[in-house]
Amino acid sequence: MASKILIADDEESIRFTFKTFLENEGYEVDAVETLAAGLQLLDDSYDLIFLDIYLGRDNGLSLLHEVQSRRLLCPVVMITGSPEIASAAESLRYGAFDYICKPVTQLILLQVAAKALEHKRLLCEKETFRMRLEGLFRCATEGIVMTDNDLRVVAVNKSARTLLGLDD
Repeated sequence: MASKILIADDEESIRFTFKTFLENEGYEVDAVETLAAGLQLLDDSYDLIFLDIYLGRDNGLSLLHEVQSRRLLCPVVMITGSPEIASAAESLRYGAFDYICKPVTQLILLQVAAKALEHKRLLCEKETFRMRLEGLFRCATEGIVMTDNDLRVVAVNKSARTLLGLDD
């Protein structure tokens, strides 16, 4: 199944170029020019978002904040034609996967997309393993007590609670 990518940029030429490059590589691509349109599409389960910092009068960082607040496992790559250290720092501080400056070559676009999608794959794999481990921890018939690096107890499964007489 092709990865699904959203491009949010107010410049038509950027949307068209990015969309063409990415579709030629087999990705499924949607492109929007406004913050409002990008917010509407967030529920469509994108694998990657390329997001312009300035979307007309709106700030693309608002969409980045929304992705983070919804805890979406979707890397966001910020793009800008007006690179500033402050916007780069803010983008990365708020969870952007990368920050690239226009003009963006086809090679750079495709390399960044591949790295971001691999990052997402690894995050999803990590989450799957975490959920499996939690299930094993909860259902294990052996008593398990988990500690942190300082040997403080951070979790006790049901079997351990029973063995230790900690049942409520």
